[in-house]
Amino acid sequence: MLNKRGMYARKYRFACAAVLLAGLYSAAALTTIAPVLTNATWSGDQFQFTLLGETNVAYILESSSNLRNWTRALTNSDPQTTRTITAPATNAQTFWRVRPVPSPLFEYAVLAQGNVNLSGSGWINSFDSADPNYSNPIGRYDPTKQKAGGHVATASRTPIAINVGNTKVAGLVSTGPGASVLVGPNGGVGSLPWFLNPAYGGTIEPGYLSNTFRVVLPRPTLPTNFGPVLPLPQYILYPPMIGGTNYKYAILQDGDYRFPGDLSLGSGEKMLIDAKARLHILGNTTVSGSGYILLGPNASIEWYASGAVNIGGGGFINDSGRATNFSIFVFNAVPVTYSGIAPFIGTTYAPFSPVTLSGTSDAIGAIVCTNFTLTGSMGVHFDESLKSAGPFY
Repeated sequence: MLNKRGMYARKYRFACAAVLLAGLYSAAALTTIAPVLTNATWSGDQFQFTLLGETNVAYILESSSNLRNWTRALTNSDPQTTRTITAPATNAQTFWRVRPVPSPLFEYAVLAQGNVNLSGSGWINSFDSADPNYSNPIGRYDPTKQKAGGHVATASRTPIAINVGNTKVAGLVSTGPGASVLVGPNGGVGSLPWFLNPAYGGTIEPGYLSNTFRVVLPRPTLPTNFGPVLPLPQYILYPPMIGGTNYKYAILQDGDYRFPGDLSLGSGEKMLIDAKARLHILGNTTVSGSGYILLGPNASIEWYASGAVNIGGGGFINDSGRATNFSIFVFNAVPVTYSGIAPFIGTTYAPFSPVTLSGTSDAIGAIVCTNFTLTGSMGVHFDESLKSAGPFY
């Protein structure tokens, strides 16, 4: 039986069903080969398959009796392209399929498709908000508990694809084939102990540089279940007092929202988000002067932007302290900049956009973009819990 999702062959106890599924793109690797189950045999109450896949990709084997409800049988993490998989047989007819293990969207402090320019003087490192050994008691970044997981990667193959400058990258740097990495006299790349020796200033620790990186990034889209859309409360003439503060916009109800044009917050203008919400901005997002956006301690926002995003002024104040609670997704090839007073605590997924961070406040979370620029004394601290918390693709 053949359909659009793949190839199914239905057998009984003495054989099995093989399924061909389309390959999934991973933010960490180029995935273009569809996994295939072949050579199904039965012996000793077990089915044995040959899996043709990709190197260093984990796969999930699932079974079903009706092609609608699937149950995980096992996960195979063998690094080889061709693998042998054994699963318990059943008395009933069974369908089998295999699919790649979903990959986290954020696995790097900075992941770019173009050039990376680190012209500042801060640190790029990591921590783990889910592990008290590598965060403060409430899961926030603590420089005394940092890790060397602040990986920076680009698929660029141009000369000087990554300019480290005087930034200290506690993690790996990866480029496309043929590219190079430039390090300034006060910068460096390596493990945390590497930076303790001043003789290693301006160098890259052996084993912390690779030039075989490739990536295909999925296009950001609105969630398929986005909506019904709620009106975004806007108060211009008579702003309400909430906690003693006048807000131009206030999202106080869980749900999905859409703003039809440019969302702008200038001097004295503020926005409150005190709910679990998703917001689609059809125009540009601009914060300047003394304006700011405040995210409540128990709130979260997925910010879907069709236009440019320029957050300066007071910035985006994430009172939850969790990067998972503030996510920016940018659909088009428009610039994204952050220069706010408040630290940027969140994630940015903008695979077609140049992203620029500047100032003295740190960024805590992860960034995916085309070209990346970091200036000032600002650092980037990757939250390693994103690899287990998702989102996944």
